Amino acid sequence: MLVLKIIFQRLFYYLRSAEGRTFLWLCFWLGHKKSQQPRKIRLHKKYLTVIDVPSFLWQYEEIFVKQFYRFQTGNPRPIIIDCGANIGLSILYFKKNYPNSQIIAFEADAQIAKVAQNNVLQYGYQDVKVYAQAVWKDGKGIFIQLTGADSASIFGKGEKTLIPSVRLKTILQQFAQIDMLKIDIEGAETEVITDCAEELIRVQNLFIEYHDFAGQTQTLQNILQILAQNQFTYWIDSPKNLNSPLLKIGTQPPSEMSLQLNIFAKRTSI
Repeated sequence: MLVLKIIFQRLFYYLRSAEGRTFLWLCFWLGHKKSQQPRKIRLHKKYLTVIDVPSFLWQYEEIFVKQFYRFQTGNPRPIIIDCGANIGLSILYFKKNYPNSQIIAFEADAQIAKVAQNNVLQYGYQDVKVYAQAVWKDGKGIFIQLTGADSASIFGKGEKTLIPSVRLKTILQQFAQIDMLKIDIEGAETEVITDCAEELIRVQNLFIEYHDFAGQTQTLQNILQILAQNQFTYWIDSPKNLNSPLLKIGTQPPSEMSLQLNIFAKRTSI
């Protein structure tokens, strides 16, 4: 039966790898836990502090099972810039796969940045510093709605807090080559990418989580144009598979996310 084939194919996808099996176990163990209740869990023989269980589970699937941030490099000590590190899962993945990498990480929520730093140290990575700063187009600070999970945004509809910021363009200028640039900053990505467009020629591999919010002008075309100008070949995927999308476009309440895309880009020569 087709239904059984679909079920077993999905199950086999997770069972065929150690990380997939770990993800299934985490879902079984933690899937019923409530949101935003911090807890320590044992993961990869160490103890990890988790702020929000649902967001942790989906992050683990994307980062460790689907390996969103895997890239190839001939650099024995690759430079990785992690914008939007959250609790540090991406850092743990990078260090596991690129143990000699030099990582510069930023997390806008100071409390979550502290958790990320403690998690990184718990796993023995003394050479990684997580900066409690928002990645932005200047260093003057930016107002963000903090959620205590993984969705702090400049487009949030609640009370916003002024967060210290760092200009990504200035960070990129410090290196002749950046092997991996990860940008997951919940709506600020277009302005940041636009500001540092001329410096992207230094970047070899790039991940951008792109967001649209209801009531805002769509800017995906701006990002794609900048990628093309910098000789990137890209691939786009969406984690949100909508039923009847033509009936839902334009119906979201103001400030609610209306589109989320994962953009994977690799710079190629022409």
